[in-house]
Amino acid sequence: MPMRPPKEQTDKLPASPYRTDETFKTAIQLFFKPMAQLLLPDLARDIDWKQPYTFLDKELQKLHPQNETQKRFVDTLVQVTLKNGNEQWLLIHIEIQAQSEEEFPQRMWEYFYRLMDRYRRPVVSVALLADENRAWRPSTFQYEGWGTRLQFEFRSIKLIDYSENLESLARSKNPFALVILAYLKALRARGDARLLLEEKIALARSLSQRGYNVRAGLQLLALLDRLVALPAELELAYEQYLQEWTEMPETELISNFERRMRERYLQEGIAAGEHRGMEYSTRDSVRDVLRVKFGRVPRPLDAQLRQISEVEALRELLREAVLANTLDEFAQAIEARLSQ
Repeated sequence: MPMRPPKEQTDKLPASPYRTDETFKTAIQLFFKPMAQLLLPDLARDIDWKQPYTFLDKELQKLHPQNETQKRFVDTLVQVTLKNGNEQWLLIHIEIQAQSEEEFPQRMWEYFYRLMDRYRRPVVSVALLADENRAWRPSTFQYEGWGTRLQFEFRSIKLIDYSENLESLARSKNPFALVILAYLKALRARGDARLLLEEKIALARSLSQRGYNVRAGLQLLALLDRLVALPAELELAYEQYLQEWTEMPETELISNFERRMRERYLQEGIAAGEHRGMEYSTRDSVRDVLRVKFGRVPRPLDAQLRQISEVEALRELLREAVLANTLDEFAQAIEARLSQ
């Protein structure tokens, strides 16, 4: 276990470079089925998981009204098939709220009726609330006047409610439970950087104890970095811990991310008759990490990545991608490599 930094170095916490709502949107898209099984069990039981489901965020973006283009809403739309063979459109509206907002229920209603009007399909609306105001629990939009009455009810899930059941989340092998646990642990430790470091280490170590495959483990590690942001000096301590921990014989998840991902990509390539070799599979692994953590690989960055052909250099960049907090940070690493 690395030595704790002196207390005076841990007084100030940085602002997280990630929006919590965007992080949860990424988590939902990576772990939609586990999310549904954990938070929407009745719906999950009715979905035919043998059929593919499709995220339709571009369709959802078309519904944003013109006067809201300057506002930033984070939501996602997914199309699923039910066991009865019918298609269902599930609208999950995700927003981080520091305090109550009067317009939120009306906005949920507006998305609902726009989807119904445009596509003529049934819609399920769910609000995933990651705010800290326990009293704010929007679930209804109402309008009444001169003989006209409207009452729209939507499902509202308050993540902070799960703080009363942390032990259950910690025992669960559902990957979305770990995402919620990381969020709640970060809230509980806010303002205490030393405690935050301990919580992040415990969460990272639990990855190896849950039996996740390599891809899920890597995705969860990236989400953990987004949800639990540490000061720079403690981030170094965390990385040092990971390095020391990965030398222990009982765990290989973190230490073997690069090797196992390269092997998997190579095996997939061989199975498909594509003998791409280690260079191509390692480069693909770097791209995969960047997409998982940041949602995209900018073309200029990808062009730089293609300039590097040495496998060892690509392996180092793979580690840089896993540890990078931002795309700019990784871009600096790749520029440094090209300048050598």
